[in-house]
Parts: sequence; structure tokens; C-alpha cells
Amino acid sequence: MVYTIPQMMSGNWVEGKILTRNNYNDKFIEQLADLIADIHKTLPFFEYAWPGASVDLPKMQDTVSGLEQGDDFTKEAIAEYYEIQPNLQHTAYLHGDIHGENVIVDDKGNLEGLIDWEHAAVGDPHWDFRMIRRWIGWDGLEQLLFYYNATTGLQCKLKYIKVLDKISLCNSRQIQTPPIPMFNEYIRVWPAPLKHVL
Repeated sequence: MVYTIPQMMSGNWVEGKILTRNNYNDKFIEQLADLIADIHKTLPFFEYAWPGASVDLPKMQDTVSGLEQGDDFTKEAIAEYYEIQPNLQHTAYLHGDIHGENVIVDDKGNLEGLIDWEHAAVGDPHWDFRMIRRWIGWDGLEQLLFYYNATTGLQCKLKYIKVLDKISLCNSRQIQTPPIPMFNEYIRVWPAPLKHVL
């Protein structure tokens, strides 16, 4: 099923399977980059979508502001976010929740579409890349950014996405009741703090 926001968009039924770590083909990364680029280009429509429509939805900042700083991992993530935050200046329409369970592929591993638009927002494009690497890996994410940057002319940076992924992980860990053990495992194997990420 495709979730949509009626005031902003309509959707179609998408046939296929959810993405796993091994059911996509060589073309998938480029297809996903093109789709994300197309979504991010949608913004001009929203400026005229309805009277008083706002294109300033600070999803990233709201997430960071809501984090409890009870552990070193979260404190590091917040400090790293504020180091990169001045550089997150582009505005785009975002899916907001691109991860394997929201990416649909066909039997041959081609991209069919994205589902579950309940987290759609307007913000910096880096936010849309923060979770997909858990399915395509860091190498796949680098390849995705290469194609995306070539298509859009932007220069989304892997180091910024790492920080936003860390913020997202902290947020997910804090809102899960009870906490899911995988969050502790992600934190245990997380790379050393990013020093001077700019």
C-alpha cells in the first residue's frame, strides 16, 4: 500500500517486494538516485500548493532538539550535528523515511517505487540519505551520492549523512519502548567520533 498526504500528493499502488540487502541489481543504485532527485525537485510546486503553505519544516532540528542527552553517544551525535548544521542549507521536498522496508523492487531487482510517505517534509536533501545505507552499505551509499550529485548538481556529502544517520539512530533508540537490541549493537560497532566533519 502507498501512504499519501492528500493535500500534497496522490499515489498509485506499487507492486513488488521490499528491499533487502541482496535483492537489488546493478542498476538499482542509479535508479534510486534518479528517483530521489526527482522527489527533491518537486519543491517549487509546494510554494503554490495552497494558501499559506509553508516550505519551512525543520524536521532535522526538531529531531535533534527532542533528544535526551543521557549518554556519550547521543552527546557526540548532537555536537557533530551542530558542527555541520550551518552547511545544511538546501531546501527540497523529502520522502523522510527512505530505508529498505519503504523501497519496492521487482523480481529482477529494479526499483519500482517508494512507499510510506507519512514522514514527508521539506528540508535539506542530506536527510533523505541517512538510513538507506543500512541496506546498501557505505559503498552503496557512496555510489548513490555520486549519481545523485551528478544528476542534481548538488554536493551532498557522506560525512554529513553519517552525522544525520547517527542522529536518526539516537532518535529511534529513544522512542522505542522497550529499546530494540539492534540499536545497542549499531552503537557498539559505530565508528569513532567524527572529528571536524566540515
